[in-house]
Amino acid sequence: MGPIAVSRADDPDLTATVLRVVDGDTVDVVEDFRGRLRIRLIGIDSPEVHKPGYGVGCWGPEASEFARSALSGQRVAIVTDPSQDTHDRYGRTYLH
Repeated sequence: MGPIAVSRADDPDLTATVLRVVDGDTVDVVEDFRGRLRIRLIGIDSPEVHKPGYGVGCWGPEASEFARSALSGQRVAIVTDPSQDTHDRYGRTYLH
């Protein structure tokens, strides 16, 4: 797996601030023009921690904590992947 395409505060193409990490592959952001969005991080598939009807996946809490420590409060650029739809089946916007 390659590096995660996340822009930091010194990147000129900033478009959102990470408000909350939902789990290891899902974050809530405030996008500068569209407002609040739930984002699915492309290329990351972390174990479940909040899915109804499922138990907490092995290493799920650790994946969530890693995402929280790396992304909470960060300014990020939203970059779509042309090979993917803009939203997944749960309505999350893809972030690459």
